[in-house]
Amino acid sequence: MSKRLKNVTYSFPFSILFRQKKEQNRLPKAAFSLLGVFAMLLSGCSGSATVPPSESAVSSTPQTTVKFWTYCSTPERDQDFIRFQQLLKEKNPEIKLEYLGLPGDSSTFMQKLDVAIASDTAPDFTDFYDSKYIKYGFYEPLDAFYNTWSERNSLSSAAIAQARAYDPKQHQLYTLPFSMQPWGMWVRPDLLQSAGLSVPQTWEEFFTATQTLTNRENDQYGIALRGGPGSSNTLEALMYAYSGIPNYFDKNGKCTINNPRNVEFAQQYLGLYNRYSAQDDLVKGWTQLTQSFQAGKAGIIFHNFGSGTSIAMAFYGDKTRYRAAVFPKSKESGQQMRFVAMRSVSMNSKSKVKDAAFQAMTLYCGAEVQIPRCKTQGEVPVSTELSTVYSDYRPDYLLLAEKIVEGKDGSAQILAPVYLPQYSDIQAQMEPKIQKVMTGSLSAKEMLDQWASLLESAKRDFDRS
Repeated sequence: MSKRLKNVTYSFPFSILFRQKKEQNRLPKAAFSLLGVFAMLLSGCSGSATVPPSESAVSSTPQTTVKFWTYCSTPERDQDFIRFQQLLKEKNPEIKLEYLGLPGDSSTFMQKLDVAIASDTAPDFTDFYDSKYIKYGFYEPLDAFYNTWSERNSLSSAAIAQARAYDPKQHQLYTLPFSMQPWGMWVRPDLLQSAGLSVPQTWEEFFTATQTLTNRENDQYGIALRGGPGSSNTLEALMYAYSGIPNYFDKNGKCTINNPRNVEFAQQYLGLYNRYSAQDDLVKGWTQLTQSFQAGKAGIIFHNFGSGTSIAMAFYGDKTRYRAAVFPKSKESGQQMRFVAMRSVSMNSKSKVKDAAFQAMTLYCGAEVQIPRCKTQGEVPVSTELSTVYSDYRPDYLLLAEKIVEGKDGSAQILAPVYLPQYSDIQAQMEPKIQKVMTGSLSAKEMLDQWASLLESAKRDFDRS
């Protein structure tokens, strides 16, 4: 089914030569056959009737071990992967799945994955995508597998097209989509109501709410800012939602991230730090954001809907204390903007079990796995075979997530240049600078000018490659 690659090497940015491990010696099958014949002869000489071998003595189907890694792991999310592991065992008993869920955000996961790649211990597939791994040769092109997969129409054609857009030059398929992850705004309706406010519909209303909800004496703030890992991704989504600009580059290749409207937003938004937000927001990641929200220390946070399960549990399902909402409308155009990330699985090009890995990947992308998983993680499946089970009760924030993904409300999609191999590295470079803007040691314009320069350089390199 797959095209076997021999002596594959990654052009990974490490001065380490990848060594192919020697296969362990196995006892020849002939030896087992001779032992079996010898046992039969002994049984015959005893003159007793032949006793059928026990079930354990019967040679079972050889198992192929497939290694799978995921990120942002929590005890609740681990249950979804345990179910996946069990389902794979039922449907493909010849495949044994070794699952590793790593806590922390995507940057932490990439660090661990990079080390594994360098030491030739990377998993056979992951549910994490970054275009730099196409450049370094870590990802296996999946076209040969996908084109011969009998159930390829079970995944949304729009999602497959988006996956191919990650390789805008060759349009090869390096990743298999399984869900869409929309971003939104989480608010505390009880705190808003007490302050005589409603859910912000405009950015002006948002900034007013952050000030009104702040009571520093009671350790209550209008907003919890993400100043730690993942801050750049959050800021990008919010800036473009504010400015209403859907594209990161204009037709001449000039980056729009330092557009005056984005500068205006970044200065005002990051300027909320330590005035209408807590001092420790400087280092907060996504888990700390939700903790502040649940503790009543922040009236508003911005995050994807993956926080929904923990938020609902923290408030015992009391909807008067939490609500998911869309981004406020663009200040400039009044346009509703949406930021939706696609989740997908990708294969290690040096995997020695590619056929088995692809079987596991397709099961993972299917409705049986993704219906319960997406309910846990606040995402929307891309499977075209959603059963009536999916129509069962879904919380309000998941219904909203579906509307955002569909975009039927006339909203415009923010198109991040995830196809650039340096995109995530640039995001990581900008996170310390975001902290500097928060503390006032760097202006928003200086930061965004540097950001734009890096993105323009990355695009030139990509266009020339």
